[in-house]
Amino acid sequence: MTCMDEDHYAQGLAFCPEDIHIYASGLIISDSPFTDVSIAIKATIENGILKGRRGKGSIYVYPAGNVGNGLVNNPYTVSINGIGVNGTVPSFATPSATVLTSALAEGSTLESKLMSTTSCRRWRNCTAFCGLSPATAITAAITTFALQNNAALTYRDVFHIIVQASEHEHLGSESSNFKTNAAGKRFHSVFGFGQLNAEKVGSLAFNWTLVDRLVAITQTLSDRHAECKNNKCSIKVHVACTETSACVRFLEQVLVTVTLTTTSMENCRLYIESPGGTRSVLFDRGQSNEGTVNNFELRSVHFWDEPSIGDWTINFEIESQVAETLTLSVSSMTWYGTGKKAPVPNPPEPIKNQKGEFSFGAFAAILYPIIVFCGTACFLYCGIKRGW
Repeated sequence: MTCMDEDHYAQGLAFCPEDIHIYASGLIISDSPFTDVSIAIKATIENGILKGRRGKGSIYVYPAGNVGNGLVNNPYTVSINGIGVNGTVPSFATPSATVLTSALAEGSTLESKLMSTTSCRRWRNCTAFCGLSPATAITAAITTFALQNNAALTYRDVFHIIVQASEHEHLGSESSNFKTNAAGKRFHSVFGFGQLNAEKVGSLAFNWTLVDRLVAITQTLSDRHAECKNNKCSIKVHVACTETSACVRFLEQVLVTVTLTTTSMENCRLYIESPGGTRSVLFDRGQSNEGTVNNFELRSVHFWDEPSIGDWTINFEIESQVAETLTLSVSSMTWYGTGKKAPVPNPPEPIKNQKGEFSFGAFAAILYPIIVFCGTACFLYCGIKRGW
């Protein structure tokens, strides 16, 4: 983070959470991949989700930036990307599995190449404004339509509306590069679920039914190590749904904490496969030249509305004609969405006899030794105090 230290940034995020509903910043925290944010920033965002907007959750909007951007590898933030002229991928937008939606980044319309702002220079308009900063501002502005039309929306309702209001059909040749997940949702490696439609955001919010409470399941895998052969490492993680466990039936996002080592990270790809066969690339070839990624949490929204039940596979592979050294270990994996929480244990029922009636005899048989023990203890204590 170059323009300010992280403590000051956290203080800014904590300013007036009851009155400020949307926090948006075009700032990318680092030009380097796999850069996490401080505990203070994470804690401030979590607190905003719990207490902001009087308990409905503040909305945080950030550009995706480089792979491993700590601000968007966070289940509580809206990650966005920029759309170029005629729906192309601009040079400054990189693939990211964190991206929910995208907005114009090079022109004021899909066909134009220029965008204007009144804050570029003092007393002058700027007509060469482009990048992820305007895309972030546009997304935040469109999000206000949802909150204006329905003040009861939680932060997760806003996430769902953004997904449903994102479109891909008019993005030119890139429309064909959208893939379909196992729940029928169309997603793109750069644009997320597509370009955010402002009119649709407002209309969806107006008649919106609030989503069910969040269910999150975490599997702690104790740094499970992958089996590696033929320049590929894979780990399988099974999710089951039982009567006594929590269960995510409709996913919103998945987070996985990984440790990776290789001699040639720039030729590597890390991706997750869901039980339904959807493949989400967490980072691709050419996105990083790090030698080691140590215990880093990465996020994907590509499995939106899929069930969590079944076998998940985390794959780490390298493109090389010769055998390379690479390792993959996973310390945890978390699934967020709607479903059922783990049931609360029922209180013990009264002791009954074989006919199903309350049995005083059985109850007395349990109570008698307790009474005898307590009485004996009292007798001995009183004897000691009185010098018997």
